[in-house]
Parts: sequence; C-alpha cells; structure tokens
Amino acid sequence: MSDYKVFVSHGSHDMWLAGQIAKEVTRSGGLPFLDETNIPKGSPAFSQIIRTEIAKNREMVAHLHFPADRTALS
Repeated sequence: MSDYKVFVSHGSHDMWLAGQIAKEVTRSGGLPFLDETNIPKGSPAFSQIIRTEIAKNREMVAHLHFPADRTALS
C-alpha cells in the first residue's frame, strides 16, 4: 500500500465533492485523509487531529466554494 498521503480540505456543504476527490486519490494509489472518514464524529480533539494530519500529509487538496452572491464576502 502507498504511503503517499493527501489531505482533502473542504467546507461542510461540499462533503460529496470531497468524497469524490478522496475516491480519486485512492484510485490513483494514494491515501486520502478526509475528516468524515478519519475522525470519529463528535471528537473533542477534532482541531488537533486536523492540524496533526495536515503536517503528516505530503499534499493538500483544498476545495474553496464561493457563494453565487459574492456580496456575502464583503
């Protein structure tokens, strides 16, 4: 098994897309880290686990989602 780890970063509204990205990482021989599958629900150490995993992974894929109404960003 590969030790090529990829951290998949996403917003809660993009979980489906992040899951598809993780599947492609796996299909390509990598090991994706995705919070839904790698962190127990309700974990009190969620933030610490995220920081630790970011440091351990060789790459990060970040999906940024901007609202259609960009005035929300102002």
